[in-house]
Amino acid sequence: MVTASRALACGRELFAPPGRVSDPQSKGCLNLLKADRARLITCAADLATWLEWEEKTAVKTVQKSLFVDLSKEETALYDLLKEPLSLDKNPLKTKRSVGQVAAELMQMELKGVVRSLAGKRFEQF
Repeated sequence: MVTASRALACGRELFAPPGRVSDPQSKGCLNLLKADRARLITCAADLATWLEWEEKTAVKTVQKSLFVDLSKEETALYDLLKEPLSLDKNPLKTKRSVGQVAAELMQMELKGVVRSLAGKRFEQF
């Protein structure tokens, strides 16, 4: 009981297995459980649960497609993005409207082949 009191004083978790009520050697554990000063454990799995030792289920990762289907316009735009390029300059090089280029860039971003940067700039991903 001295060890249990010290552990509680230090703010440590305390666990106790239950014993038979008639057994005098179980008196300490039963008193700790009764006073709600220790957590009840009946097996090693209980201890692992309380201490959060259980294995977390791994998050299943999805691999990106290696070959993304791009339209002819998207391929031409992708080739322009070998270095970061501003959305304002893309329409001048592609001879399309800003809206068309923005829509194509968004589709390509959703496909995971380009990414947007600060200042309305895009680059290959």
